[in-house]
Amino acid sequence: MYRATEQPLAVLPRLTPPRLTETMAEASRQPAKQPSPLFNQALSAVQQADALESVCDGFGTKKAADAGNIGCLRVGQEAVLSPNSNADVTQNQADTLRAALKYLQVGLSVIPIQPSSKKAAVSWKIYQERRMTEEEAKQLFLDERQVAIVGGAISSNVECADFDAKASEIFPTFLETLQAVNPALREKLTIWQNTPSDGYHILYRCSGPVDGSQKLAESEAYLHEGEKEDRSDTFIETRGEGGYFLIEPSRAVSKLDGQIKPYMLHGDIGNLPVLTPQERGTLLTIARTFDERPATPPPEMQPFVSAKPDGKRAGDILEREGDWHELLTEAGWKPVGGTKLREHWQRPGKKDNSVSATLNEQGLFVFSTNAGLPVGQPINKFAFIAFAEYGGNFQAAAKALGEKYSVTGDLDEAEIEAEIERLAGLSKYAYARQRETAKKKLKMGVQAIDKLVAERRAEIEGIRAMGFAEVEPSPEPQDAAALMGDIYQAIKRHIVCEDAAAIAATLWIMMTWLADVVDCAPIALIAGPEKRCGKSQFLAIMSRLVHRPLASSGISPAAVFRVVEQFRPTLLIDEADACMKDNEALRGVINSGHTRDSAKVIRCEGDNHVVRTFNTFGPKAIAGIGTPAETIVDRSIILELRRRKDNEPVARLDETDPESWAALRSRLRRFSDDNREKVQAARPMLPDALNDRERDNWRPLLAIAELADAATVKAVCDAALTISGNANRGEESAQVQLLRSMRGLFKETGCARLGSKQLVALLKQDGQSLWPTFDHGKPVNERQVATLLKHFKIEARRFRDSSGVQYRGYLAEDFQEAFARYLAPQQPDEYVADGTPFVPIGRAPAGFDFAAVIASLGGKAIQ
Repeated sequence: MYRATEQPLAVLPRLTPPRLTETMAEASRQPAKQPSPLFNQALSAVQQADALESVCDGFGTKKAADAGNIGCLRVGQEAVLSPNSNADVTQNQADTLRAALKYLQVGLSVIPIQPSSKKAAVSWKIYQERRMTEEEAKQLFLDERQVAIVGGAISSNVECADFDAKASEIFPTFLETLQAVNPALREKLTIWQNTPSDGYHILYRCSGPVDGSQKLAESEAYLHEGEKEDRSDTFIETRGEGGYFLIEPSRAVSKLDGQIKPYMLHGDIGNLPVLTPQERGTLLTIARTFDERPATPPPEMQPFVSAKPDGKRAGDILEREGDWHELLTEAGWKPVGGTKLREHWQRPGKKDNSVSATLNEQGLFVFSTNAGLPVGQPINKFAFIAFAEYGGNFQAAAKALGEKYSVTGDLDEAEIEAEIERLAGLSKYAYARQRETAKKKLKMGVQAIDKLVAERRAEIEGIRAMGFAEVEPSPEPQDAAALMGDIYQAIKRHIVCEDAAAIAATLWIMMTWLADVVDCAPIALIAGPEKRCGKSQFLAIMSRLVHRPLASSGISPAAVFRVVEQFRPTLLIDEADACMKDNEALRGVINSGHTRDSAKVIRCEGDNHVVRTFNTFGPKAIAGIGTPAETIVDRSIILELRRRKDNEPVARLDETDPESWAALRSRLRRFSDDNREKVQAARPMLPDALNDRERDNWRPLLAIAELADAATVKAVCDAALTISGNANRGEESAQVQLLRSMRGLFKETGCARLGSKQLVALLKQDGQSLWPTFDHGKPVNERQVATLLKHFKIEARRFRDSSGVQYRGYLAEDFQEAFARYLAPQQPDEYVADGTPFVPIGRAPAGFDFAAVIASLGGKAIQ
């Protein structure tokens, strides 16, 4: 904030003389009279005043002013006249009269203002046509009146830019913007004053006529209860032709605290800067950029842009869907700084870093007259297109945009995309013959169709350049269970893994073809404890089956979000233990693509650092040795492999007919095309034993499984429980693990109570738990069990056995609240899929063969 020099005016007792009873009009009709002794004394006091000092630290300059110039008007602490004098003149009166005379001397028209007010004390129309004489000033300013300067031509085109208390908060931003747009203009503005309400007046002259007072920036007004009023509060305005503004040493009531405070002038007002009309326009335009009222289209745009949010005109659609950054960049403009809320842009052809326009919520405010755009008012996207591309011809702009944004009749989005896809696949000659037919079918202009077809062809070329082969869909509809069975068998033929891992991989591969309609894309984390467990082999199988496979043994964070944004591939990252080690940035980008609603990263792009959002949502498979970061594991379905034994033969990939893989890809494409809407609408039931993140991971896989039958859903649920259901057990505290063991013992024994000795004996027998070695390798004891259970406010009770012997133990009913609060519910009695009930199994039983189940439904294994 720019600091005002604090030199308070002298405060003396108010000795108010009799108020003048003659107005200026009356005085002008009377014969000229000699000034009274009172007038002469006041004039003498002014003439004997010391030289004045001019201070302008706010705008960076300091100037010494002699008695002939008006600077920062300050009077010493003593009264001008002797305190013993009977003259009824005070220090304030002398200040005001002297100031009025000096303002007149430098060519400014002045008028008197009522004490502690902003209302003129006389009829002042005459002083818009001529400046008052010295004698008139002696009569009109003797009373304790304020002084104001009349704006406009009578004061050589002087104007005041008035920033009130609200505007003072944004005044530094205003000056920074002014510096960015026109540094020379900023240096000119050296004359200003503080107002009693902590506002600012910037004072200047113009080499051409100035307009009447203008409201530059307003905000909506509110009642005390927060209800909006039908008016606006003006916080930046001008005082020009036909207006006036108070000046030092005037005083006024502060809006902030109700106290009477002075205006404080900075700079030599005898040397007011003279602005060109262009510089003045720039100054006022920058002030208008702070306007908080909703922008309305200029009158010439009304036929093409409406204020309704559901408007269907081309201009309305452009306002909703168009992006300012794209529009400006395509037109050759470039960003040159500013803030997120007030961006600075430079017009085409400029070579320096000067600012040609400011972009904010109201629209684009153009300062440069060479930009070919309206200057001094906010313009919206439609106006920008009309001027930038069509020379201000709104009719031509509306017609062109109408072709681009017109409604396409009864076709839905999928049908439109299918037609564009078909047209993009035609030869240029076939396309030329079918353009008119497509125009009628799509109800689009041919220019819009040409653009969409060109974009699709460019996308296809990019896909081909990346090695993504277009997959033709199978001519026959696909049975879900049969397709799952064949993918499962292909995995088991080449990989040694548990059934649960093969089941999960089968559904994950199918999910990659439907990633555009699911809300979560779980990572397929291929894990193995050592080398030669088949991790790379598993990725190679996936690369033959997933949608748009993109394999890499190392990738940068920037490459991830750029390739995902452009091509929507399935990323297959091998050697993750090396490329992701100590690479927080890469892990962060991969993690961000887990769920659709959070799959975004924001980066600066290009030499001008344009801010851009990249979409990172999509399927990713990661293979590596050991366990990656917890944030990766949490978002993954873990496909655990093991090194095969000699008696576990697997087929080599190079022994498999490539046509078999191609047939599976074709079937996957047809399956995804036919079932996209069903998967998007699916709401599958999930095992309660899964936590929230695990449920997110398995939801898209269960949605696909439901397209088969109840047996398939059951097998996938079992796989989910096997892979993820116990994934978080190791993180549980000893207290919670004891609760889990107690729940199992009460259920297995069927007892309503367990004695402490009996309980400890049963815990020692559970070789899969921590209890046999709980106490530094020794079994848990009764005291330790009691201590752990106190955490849940469960204590042992006293019982008697059938022979009357007392013992301590625990009641099952004392544990029910703790079970409900700290343990996931036990599996329900049944799942329901497609309306068919079936009894689930908590774990896949020995001998369960998912492949056999699927194959029995007609699936054909890959050969």
